[in-house]
This record gives sequence, C-alpha cells and structure tokens, in this order.
Amino acid sequence: MKKSNKFWILALLAALCLTVEGQSIDRLFKEFASADNNESVKLGRFMLTLAGAFTDTYGVNGVEVISLEKADEAVKQRFAEAVGKVRDSGYELMIDARENKQRTRVMARMKADIIQELVVLSFGDNPALIRIKGSIKKSDIDRILQEHKK
Repeated sequence: MKKSNKFWILALLAALCLTVEGQSIDRLFKEFASADNNESVKLGRFMLTLAGAFTDTYGVNGVEVISLEKADEAVKQRFAEAVGKVRDSGYELMIDARENKQRTRVMARMKADIIQELVVLSFGDNPALIRIKGSIKKSDIDRILQEHKK
C-alpha cells in the first residue's frame, strides 16, 4: 500500500475515533433532558416574542435550561464525564472557569459577528446546561454588560 493511502486511512480512523468518543452539544441536551430528578425549562420563539412586547430580548428566540442540582450523584458524575468529552467543532470555547468544586464552560456558535447559539455547561455541585438561541449581536452583549456594571 502506498504511503499516501496509509496516511489517509489513518487520518480517517482518527477522525472516526474522535467522532465516536466525542459528544455533541445536541446529544448532551437530549441525554440529560430525560435524566431523573432534573428540572428543565424551554422557552420558544412564541414566548420570547410575547416577552419582546415588554422588554428587549436582544435577538434571543429560544432558551433551554436543564438543572441537575437535585439529580443523584451517579447522574452528576455521568454528566461531568460527558461534558469532558464534548467535541463539537461548530462551537468556539469562550470561557472555561473553575471555582472551588464548580467548573463552567461557555461556548458559542457564531456566524460573522452574530452569536447564533450560546451554551453554558456548568458541572460540579450545581450542574446545569443552558442554551440560548437567536441572532445576538456582540454589541448587544457589550451593552448588557455595561448596564449590569452599574
């Protein structure tokens, strides 16, 4: 077998291993949305359109929150392991923070300067998944941060 063919076969096998071993964001939400003792809330486009009549929604058209705080330790451990295996090339890591026993990752899926999806993965004592979808401008985030500094 030619060297170039061996290279491509090995590259393909490596990619398949990463795909099998990795966990996508969507799969993570699907898996833990059905976990025992979770608390979850989903706000869709309709509810956020109604909210837009009273406040600025900054381009957000969907919010999903799953809290595993009340889940048993086995679920929390499985969640922490799954988050450690998240490999989703469509997302950019924005923040990876640790404080005491809590770790938080913030990931974003962007198109140009517009955030299409923002995902917060928090694990430790209070594990949670948060997904915010929409067309959020970076300038809106800066404005929100400035407003909350006061």
